[in-house]
Amino acid sequence: MKCVACLLLWGLLARGQTQPVQVTFDDAVQALSAGDYRAAEQGFQAVLKRQPNNVGAIGNLGILYARTNRMDRAISQYQRALQLSPNDEPILPNLETSRRNGDERVSERRLHWAGAWAGYQCGE
Repeated sequence: MKCVACLLLWGLLARGQTQPVQVTFDDAVQALSAGDYRAAEQGFQAVLKRQPNNVGAIGNLGILYARTNRMDRAISQYQRALQLSPNDEPILPNLETSRRNGDERVSERRLHWAGAWAGYQCGE
């Protein structure tokens, strides 16, 4: 029995299977909240490799880019999220804030992200 479990685990690893998308997303949200922008960016990018239209990951990348003073990227991510989910309330204010601030660093308080995408459920 142990041998079968080992073979199944080895098979998953050999095929490059990773943790579920929701776990990756949740870890990235925690990293973003903690200010670990490198880990957060890697996590959201990993989600987008598996789910290219994941609005939560796209919107959170916008927040991350705004916080790290990459306004062009932030605006691009917000526009993409808005195209995919035009009724998602936090997107438009974040887009407008990023546009207004241009090269100026955006304070975390001015972005409407708190909980907006943190509880987002990834569909697999």
